[in-house]
Amino acid sequence: MKLFFTIFLSGCIFFNNGLVNAQTTFTNNNPITIYSNSHGDPFPSTLVVSGLNNYTMKVVVTLENVSIVGMAGKQVYLESPTGQVVCLFSRSGSAFFITSGDLIFDQDSPNVPPYTFTGNFLPGTYRPSIASTQDLPAGTTDRLDSFNNYNPNGTWKLYASSIVNNETEVSSIPSWSLTIIASDTPLPLSLTKFEAHKQGRQAVLRWETSAETNTDVFEIERSTDGKEFKIIDQVKAAGNSTVTRQYTYIDQVPMAGNNYYRLKMKDQDGDFTYSMARAVEFSLENIKIYPNPFKRKLFIARSGQFDTAGTPIKIINAAGVEVMSHDLTKQGVEEVNVSNLPAGLYFALIGGRTIRLVKE
Repeated sequence: MKLFFTIFLSGCIFFNNGLVNAQTTFTNNNPITIYSNSHGDPFPSTLVVSGLNNYTMKVVVTLENVSIVGMAGKQVYLESPTGQVVCLFSRSGSAFFITSGDLIFDQDSPNVPPYTFTGNFLPGTYRPSIASTQDLPAGTTDRLDSFNNYNPNGTWKLYASSIVNNETEVSSIPSWSLTIIASDTPLPLSLTKFEAHKQGRQAVLRWETSAETNTDVFEIERSTDGKEFKIIDQVKAAGNSTVTRQYTYIDQVPMAGNNYYRLKMKDQDGDFTYSMARAVEFSLENIKIYPNPFKRKLFIARSGQFDTAGTPIKIINAAGVEVMSHDLTKQGVEEVNVSNLPAGLYFALIGGRTIRLVKE
């Protein structure tokens, strides 16, 4: 198979720091074909970027002239040469069929793709979003600025797939492109490392910067689903530094199940950018769901150190379809109304555990 790539030098961008940075577009003209409930072909589709300065300042992604059946069942994410992963969309929109049009993803766009079955996802310009984390790599974020300050040169990878199995038509992305602005100097803060890991019953976050200019604070944000983040604390930044700085933060009361952490890095002028998200899982060991079999109500009893308020419980039917979702609101025992569910086999996903249930 022959590969066709196009590179355009499309202009110059002037930034407030006085630097002049070329805006360059790279295009892969080889189509991606997506069948029902399968990865696209090819998976991934690759695009080599070369000849740019070493520091990314902005990335815009264009999926060109797409023909997609059932946007609510599709997922597309992008991986940079240095390993950052950004989801462009995952199960957004409805069963609407796009027959021809461009989907452009720009972090500065005011538009966000609709969540699953909340509206049609039409051709246009959007910020990336994650309506479902199903099949996404751990640490995937929905922010294109997570590519900033990393080297854009190398092989970029676009992953497209269908994550439902009820479609008969074939979808396609005839071509896709990256428009990249790169500089020979980094942005005011250069984050060289950010990691999170489990230590006993605590989550330990460590990060490192190689340079800081006019920085203020690092806000620690946490999420249980990788989509909705809340600030849980903050760490003072160095302000100005040209040497390696190391930071540590310990979340002493993490949530049960998955904990996604990211840094909101703010400078003294109020500007900010986000890090990639990192995930740490704490299984909820002391949990019981009863009665089983059940009829109209389920009772969820849990105890232990982990904060369970806000922990989601998802009910999946035997076909693998999510039929119910509920966020826990308190410790102890909580009642959930399941009278609307038909009789059959179900699985409850909660706090990193899967529990088999039967409704009579």
